[in-house]
Amino acid sequence: MKTLKNLFVMTFACMFLMTACKKEENAAPAPQDNPGAAGQSFTVKMTDAPGDFEALDVKVVSVEAYLEGQGWVTIDNRAKAINVVSLTNGIETEIAVKNNAQAGVYTKLKVKFDPQAELKLNAYALANYGGIIKSDNRVDLVWLYSGANEVEIAINETVTAQTGAEVLLDFDAAASVIEDGNKYLLQPVIREIKDARTGIQGEVEGQANAAIVITDGTNTFATYINAEGKFMLKGIKPGVYKLIIDPAAKAIDDVEKQNKELSGVVIVEGQITQMGKIAL
Repeated sequence: MKTLKNLFVMTFACMFLMTACKKEENAAPAPQDNPGAAGQSFTVKMTDAPGDFEALDVKVVSVEAYLEGQGWVTIDNRAKAINVVSLTNGIETEIAVKNNAQAGVYTKLKVKFDPQAELKLNAYALANYGGIIKSDNRVDLVWLYSGANEVEIAINETVTAQTGAEVLLDFDAAASVIEDGNKYLLQPVIREIKDARTGIQGEVEGQANAAIVITDGTNTFATYINAEGKFMLKGIKPGVYKLIIDPAAKAIDDVEKQNKELSGVVIVEGQITQMGKIAL
């Protein structure tokens, strides 16, 4: 089996944000749990989801958080369909919200998905795929483990009557989709991002598809550019990195379009390093 983009360890693809004190005046009421002292609100958002395909359509059916001393607490159980590939360059969409969350310490988050999911292949993937293709170049995704369509993520957040919690999660789209012969498998890979204030942002000129990788030899973070050539990575540990731009395989039509490397990229805590426009 292989991932769709197996040149790198893809560690940044899509993010959920669970944050405090955000209320939607026109939204339907979020589900509430009864016991426990009232605290601030939880909001769950999704953003920045790259992949070696044109669309990854999933449906989040519920989000829960584990409250010490009580157990699982529902954040939201209203289903929401999402194309995670459309959420690049820091774009976010709200997938769940809970106002007046119970006060206490939350140690885990559980995201449950609908068993049905689809992938829309790009031209390069289509040319190399031998399975059943539906209309609009779409294929069904099969869960790697039947019935295991939920993911638990370790967190450590405290909610009080005065303060809420903010948690940012990395949904690694490229590593979550696996090509196995004539079918594609889905096994979401999600981790917590502890510092969304720290990262890197830039734009690749004259390129419709490219992977962006930043590494210091130990820590590796990656994403894809969006339709405008822009990219953003958050949650990067401070340090000095090498930035690698890898044009998509279908775009490499001549020998001049090779990987480009930029050394000495400095990531500072609490800042988004601006790379500006980068020409290949």
